[in-house]
Amino acid sequence: MGIDTFSKHIYRGNPVSTSGGTAFLCRLTEHDTPFLVHRTSAFLLLYCMEGDAEIVLDNNEYSFLPNAMIVCRADDTMSIKALNECIFLCAIYNQEYLSNQFHYNEEFYPYITRIKNGGYMVLDAGCSERFKSLATCAVCNNELATDSDWAKGSMVSSMKALLCMAMYWIEMSEKQNVLTDDYSSYRAKEIFNNFIKLISENYMTERRVYFYASRLCITPKYLSRIVHEKSGKTASRMIKEAVLREINYLLKNTTLSIKEISNTMNFPNASFFCKYFKNEFGISPNRYRES
Repeated sequence: MGIDTFSKHIYRGNPVSTSGGTAFLCRLTEHDTPFLVHRTSAFLLLYCMEGDAEIVLDNNEYSFLPNAMIVCRADDTMSIKALNECIFLCAIYNQEYLSNQFHYNEEFYPYITRIKNGGYMVLDAGCSERFKSLATCAVCNNELATDSDWAKGSMVSSMKALLCMAMYWIEMSEKQNVLTDDYSSYRAKEIFNNFIKLISENYMTERRVYFYASRLCITPKYLSRIVHEKSGKTASRMIKEAVLREINYLLKNTTLSIKEISNTMNFPNASFFCKYFKNEFGISPNRYRES
């Protein structure tokens, strides 16, 4: 099996694959520049085979050691820095693939929004061997010629098997470690999932809890109670975190002026935007950008 550079496959867009999913082995060394992944429009599954790296996922740091697994969702920001030579599996799934293979809006999307800590876990020896077998199959199928419908079918099936196994282990780990709440009320779970989806669609223009509550046909107080029960955060905090992730990206990765960022994020004016930012980070947007 070939080993590629991470940047050959990861970029802002969908993976290059007629099946909508692809798997490959990557190598990073301690001499490589930390690689940044931001809003790839795809779901990434990473599994460390050898070596050691540091992963920062939405400002949370993780040790990427052999047999460690982590997922990166479309709205996540992730950076990878190798501490020594690190070889890892990367499986990419675009939304078209997920929609074709799962009931995306009703099944897959609500589940991945609830995953905590990026689904980070270190597999035990038995699970690792089974996962490596599935990974080997997925990578080999990816290297097959894609002009054959049989080859494409084999690739789609192996990619689905790899993802389902990863999601199963994450689910089992969360249950064993009480990382996810016990959703006793289907209605409450449905409201929470729809709230997460609404945030991803509207956070750049709407920061009011009232807006989201009205879209869900409930009161802001009831929405806040459900969100706190399910996530431990307030509704306003979850909205703010989405806003701050976007602002952070615009400040660090674009040349947009403070005024342009303020307009993009639908603030009344640049002055209000600066006060909003400083209340959260303690410094001005300009100083943050320069830091």
